This record gives sequence, C-alpha cells and structure tokens, in this order.
Amino acid sequence: MARLRLQRTVRFCVSPFAATQPAGFNHYAGMPTGAGLALYLELAVELEGEADPETGFFINICDVDPPVRRHAVPLLTQLIADTYRAGRDVALTALLVPLRTSLKRLAEAFAPLVVKKLELRLNPFRRMTLIAEADNMVHYSEKFEFSATHQLWNPKLDDEANRRLFGKCANPSGHGHNYAIEITVKGTSLDAFDSLSFQEVIDRHVVEPLDHTNLNLDVPYFQSHNPTIENIAIFAWEQLQDHVEGLALDCIRVWESERSCCAYGGTTQASKSDE
Repeated sequence: MARLRLQRTVRFCVSPFAATQPAGFNHYAGMPTGAGLALYLELAVELEGEADPETGFFINICDVDPPVRRHAVPLLTQLIADTYRAGRDVALTALLVPLRTSLKRLAEAFAPLVVKKLELRLNPFRRMTLIAEADNMVHYSEKFEFSATHQLWNPKLDDEANRRLFGKCANPSGHGHNYAIEITVKGTSLDAFDSLSFQEVIDRHVVEPLDHTNLNLDVPYFQSHNPTIENIAIFAWEQLQDHVEGLALDCIRVWESERSCCAYGGTTQASKSDE
C-alpha cells in the first residue's frame, strides 16, 4: 500500500492580556479568534499514512484540527501570554519547549498515523519546523527579496542556438525579476542563534550584492555562470556557508516568480519546481 502525506494548517490567535481566549466561530480566520487586535499564528502538521480503499483518505480532514487545538495551541498560547504579561519578548528558543512537547503529544494522539513534522509559522515569511525523524533538530526559515535584471546566454553557443535554448530570456536588453529567496538553517538548539544578526548576514552577503543590479554585468560570479535561479541559489549558498553563526546552513530556495523556484542544499543536487 502506498504511503501518503497530508499537511493541514491550523490558524489561531493569541490575546496575551485577555482573561480567556475567545474561541470564535471562524476557523478559517483563526480559532481562538481574539477579541480585537491579536497575535496571528499558524501551525502546520504533516501526517503520513495509507489511504483507506473505501474512503480514499487515511484520515478525515475534520479530525485533524481538534487534536492540534487541544494538544498544541494551548501550550503556545500559555507561553506567549505568560511572557507578554511578564513584560518580556518571546524568544525563538522559548518556543521550542511547547513545540517539542506538542510534537510528542500529537504523535500519540494521531497514532497509528505518523506525524512527520510540525511547523510554526510566525508570519508569512518566517517559520520554525520540527521534523520528527531529525533527532530533535529545529529548522528556521526566513524569506528575503531582491530585484535584478539578467540575460540567459551561453557564450560558447552561437546567437541562433542561444535564442533557441533560452527564448525570450536571451533578449540582449535583458529582463527583470522581483526575486524571493528563503534561507533555512538548522540545529538542535536556538540558544546561540540571533535572528537579527542572521538577517544582517543575509542582507550583507546576498541581498545587497544582488539587489537592483544587472546580474550579468555587476556581479562577478555571473560573468562565468549563467544567472539562472539554479545558479543564484548556489551563489547564495557559497556566499553564506562561512558566515552563518549559531546554526548550520540547510537549504536555500529562490523564486523568480510565484510559479518557479529552485532549492539547493549544498552537496545535494538542486531541485527545480513550479509552485
């Protein structure tokens, strides 16, 4: 029987100073919903199992939310509320305690299905991920953006071959993209990781060298490498591999549009997809 994976996102809000967390009636917008302005978060759980030949699924999607809201959301809500009431910021490392406890509780709640990973989305551009099989490893991912123009061209080929191979991307005047790049790092602890220092490193070594440039002309690396999203991902890895502190570089993903991206993990082969 084929093993399948299903991911479900549970949205919730935290009102740090409220006596109670109002559940509300709109799970699409988040439950608990928050009365007025509240902190909005998402928890994504990925399950693995085998499809039932009669129903076609291995778990009713309606049965995923309740265990997450019962075993995970309250732990995170309590930590955030207690920390805010004490007048402190919620550190990333503090979030690991309820996340790891939640992963264990959900593994028991969903058995015999397998919980593969639990992901806390801090906002649309930052997330923390626990992978069940990764020996207590935590992954932290953050997205950045830059704009640049480029031309795809192989000087070893003649003009006709380049136009045939690269199409409009071989236009001598070039063309531009608003790129997004996500950097993922990993480690067993976040104690030595500073997210602001991390941002500064990415900005200095990746964003600033690429932003508002002609990649072919302004960035030395791309004078010998075609500036595809594949090579941009490799360039970013090489720029960062000796500069990220506190955690190990895990993966770099580059988007040139909402539908096309490439992921690179150092010694692993780059993978390209439309998404």
